[in-house]
Amino acid sequence: MNAPSSSPITVGQICQRIMVECDIGDSIAMAAELMHNVKCGSILVREEQRVVGIWTQKDAMRLDLDGIDVLDTPVGRVMSAPVKTIQANASLGEAALDFHRLGVRHLLVTDPSETPFGVVSYTDVINHQGLDYFVQMREVGSALRGLPLVVNADTPVSQALAQMSQFGVDAAAVDRDGVMGIFTAADLIGLLRKRRADATVGSVATFPLLTVPWNSSLYHARFLLMEKRIHHLGVEQDGRFAGLLTYNDILECVTSGYLRDLQQTLRSQAEELVSSQRALQLAQRVADTSLQAIIITDGAGRIESLNPAFTAMTGYTRQEALGHNPRILQSGEHEADFYRQLFDTLAHRGTWRGEICNRHKSGRLIQGILTITAVRDSAGRIRNYVGILADITEQKRVAEELRQTRQEIATKDTFLQVVLDSLPISIQVKDAAGRNLLLNEAAAQLFGFSKHELAGRTNFDVFPEASARLLQETDALALAAGGTVVREISIEQQGAASRLLVHARSIKVGDAPVLVSATVDITSRHTAELRLAQDNQILSMLAQGQPESAILTAICRNLETLLPGARASVLVLSQDGLSLHHGAAPSLPTSYTDSLDGVAIGPEVGSCGAAAWHRSPVVSPDLRQDPRWKDYLALAESHRLRACWSMPVLGPDNTVLGTLAAYFSHPREPRQSELDLLKQSADMAAIALERGRVLSRLHRLATTDALTEMPNRQHFLDLSAHQLRASQRNRDAMALCMIDADHFKRVNDELGHAAGDMVLQQLARRLQETLRDGDISGRIGGEEFAILLSGTEAFAALQIAERLRLAMAQEAFDLPSGESRQVTISIGLAHHGSGESLQSLMARADQALYAAKQGGRNRVCSAE
Repeated sequence: MNAPSSSPITVGQICQRIMVECDIGDSIAMAAELMHNVKCGSILVREEQRVVGIWTQKDAMRLDLDGIDVLDTPVGRVMSAPVKTIQANASLGEAALDFHRLGVRHLLVTDPSETPFGVVSYTDVINHQGLDYFVQMREVGSALRGLPLVVNADTPVSQALAQMSQFGVDAAAVDRDGVMGIFTAADLIGLLRKRRADATVGSVATFPLLTVPWNSSLYHARFLLMEKRIHHLGVEQDGRFAGLLTYNDILECVTSGYLRDLQQTLRSQAEELVSSQRALQLAQRVADTSLQAIIITDGAGRIESLNPAFTAMTGYTRQEALGHNPRILQSGEHEADFYRQLFDTLAHRGTWRGEICNRHKSGRLIQGILTITAVRDSAGRIRNYVGILADITEQKRVAEELRQTRQEIATKDTFLQVVLDSLPISIQVKDAAGRNLLLNEAAAQLFGFSKHELAGRTNFDVFPEASARLLQETDALALAAGGTVVREISIEQQGAASRLLVHARSIKVGDAPVLVSATVDITSRHTAELRLAQDNQILSMLAQGQPESAILTAICRNLETLLPGARASVLVLSQDGLSLHHGAAPSLPTSYTDSLDGVAIGPEVGSCGAAAWHRSPVVSPDLRQDPRWKDYLALAESHRLRACWSMPVLGPDNTVLGTLAAYFSHPREPRQSELDLLKQSADMAAIALERGRVLSRLHRLATTDALTEMPNRQHFLDLSAHQLRASQRNRDAMALCMIDADHFKRVNDELGHAAGDMVLQQLARRLQETLRDGDISGRIGGEEFAILLSGTEAFAALQIAERLRLAMAQEAFDLPSGESRQVTISIGLAHHGSGESLQSLMARADQALYAAKQGGRNRVCSAE
């Protein structure tokens, strides 16, 4: 069987090979007829056997149907030209970048000899790029853009098109007596081919409109769009029509992240490796300090990783265990069916937990509680198994000793009490009604009472009702079975939650049933297991690149699980280091978090402000008694908050990134273990916030010129292309200035590059000071700059350029030596023409700049 090919898909493999063509003199109605018959979104326009343009559904939407004989207009007058092309052997990634760079939705595919090969659309490329990861967890409502355009069925098509152009949409919902339909570019094409320019929208719209609920996943919506071969879906919220979802909406929801990932993969690899290494180091530290044996295998069962507790528990060193199967621990005490059921459970549920008997390297048996979790990849295949083994050999041994001495309970009370008090685990002997007949010192210490207080009393006499009911259920199960029951339960005692492993056994003393209960406090172990699982969840979210707010919210939720009754909050330090801003607080009212958003840090500013100021934990067990809360006490009490423990979130260089706080509705002093949990959560929050800082720095490096701090060439092109598309939709005037410093080489040659850099920095600063709102500037390269003037007619643009030239000519530039020097600029100006691309506009501005240079410099030349 051959391995699947890893070669990337090319444009030639996915393009539409059937090319619909018409002559440049053919009418719009004829072109529409051809497009409708083949059911395609574009048609190539030829002149003397040469492709000179393309006419698309998008072009059709711009027609003025009120014009005289519009349907007989030659298609050559309304086509888009020239046609953008791409080689058939280009990758889908290259095609995606071309679509983004050129601002088009169709490309003509050519073979190496430039012969037309087919047509590829933006939708074709995205359909083959695999969007499942991006859309499977997002709701339809998140992709909607503004309010939908709804027109009455009696509205003329020409009027509807005008409204669609005003709204900037390619479809409109049509209301026909309460029944919703849809009018799209495809319907317009069908109208044009029938030469019915005066029809109403209702006569050509598609009824009824296919809809999906607001909270449906984008994955489901995209499936319907592809299955039905349509480009629009209606969206309903609470039974009402709420908007139109287009295929482009889904694409735009994910394409920005997709293209950014595509362009920055190589640049981000190093940082991702560092972040992954930090995350792995943190996970390794957690595993290394665990008292339970932790083992990780690959999907085939070969050991890949283990912690020191594994070696201590089994006797096998790392070198002896790595690469081997965990069956080296098999004791022979379990039948083959035991392991078969274990792996069946793993396959169906993803986790297995139970008692197991293993064998130490020396040969002795190890009794344990084993938890195994199957880790699957995005395709659902099991890639790893993670096992956590707790040694309960000693508990088993003690339980067995208790069973062997049960006959001496009635006759050797004093001797038995001494023996029981010497045991390290809690022992209780109860009658059938649940009253304590006998218990040891460990039981009294575990439950926080004296033996005298517990003697003769039931669980309901000393525990809260919910906790007592759990303990009673365990006893009842053992009594009903007439044997042994082992359960893990969580109870509340003295205001704190505890996790207990209860081993209850029913025996007969004479004719009366007696219950012997051995209990071990496994709170620390349970907390460590839960903490490890939570840390793995957060590390997974970090590795998947999920939003910072979602990660901080998960950290708060996890801390609230570990600290029952707590409501967690993360505040993020501002860039100037003076104030704290809301990061996450899933369980606190927004009215409270909004009131504290932007609070200044300081030694007397509540718990969080003080923690950020001192870079150390600040505990306020009772807000009424803490003077740091005097200005915020009324706000806290109005939301029933009485205690706050705050921990600073510190970065790797010990800088404050923010704070993590736990609020309580009653006064509460923390135990050291609880402060440790708060610190561990703060460390995890630090990883998330530091990752955000790193990503922000990377974005700045990728988009900003290091010398002038202006947008670099690529970022300027991206911003300008976006602005150009917006201006074309709104039909706004626009102009481009290409600017070059005159005789700049002389500055470098005569005064040195340091002086040249200083001049460029001052020139960039002065250029930016002259910009208006909406103008875009950037350093194109060397001493060349560019400014895109938005909403500016040709004459106004010429005036702006002349003022800029004159201002530079009248000012001197400072030099490192303390002297100054006159540096003039030459400007090439081009006014944007209808349908003109950014590349064409820049080329004309460059030609004008060249003319300014040739004409003597220190002047403005305008392109024809």
